[in-house]
Amino acid sequence: MVFFDTSVLIDLFNDKLSGPRKQRLDIMMATIGKSKVAIPAPAYIEFLTKVDKAREAYLARIESSNVFRVEPLSKRASLECAILLNEVFTKKEKSNVSRTKIKFDWMIVAIAKAGNSSCLYSIDGDIDRACRHAGIRCELVDNIVIPPPGPSTASLFPEGTGDQA
Repeated sequence: MVFFDTSVLIDLFNDKLSGPRKQRLDIMMATIGKSKVAIPAPAYIEFLTKVDKAREAYLARIESSNVFRVEPLSKRASLECAILLNEVFTKKEKSNVSRTKIKFDWMIVAIAKAGNSSCLYSIDGDIDRACRHAGIRCELVDNIVIPPPGPSTASLFPEGTGDQA
């Protein structure tokens, strides 16, 4: 199962998004295919907070979908989070890092780890770093390669060399 963080959800549900980020998200969704997508509860909270006025519409779309599933912060995920935080941060570092940042990013990664994530998709470099510490594959959407456009018919037959039927 793959997991999405807040940044991916925000862009995925942004109907006005265009350009390379939109192309990369389309490639991501094509790659995922029919796989189930888990949304860690803290990412869901952040997403629903940021979409404010569209919250009810997005909530209905996600809740009625058979693709998305919200993953809670279970006992196992809580233990994973505590272990990760103790492994990664010294006492001094813990006091220098925003408590909110620790809570949300590391809880998201711990939920993905406890949920046996095959990949966590994100746009956030901090999530990527946390995944590396947790031994989870993280795919940064901005690193998804957009294939070059295929050859056009015009380029197959340079002027004057094509079939002149």
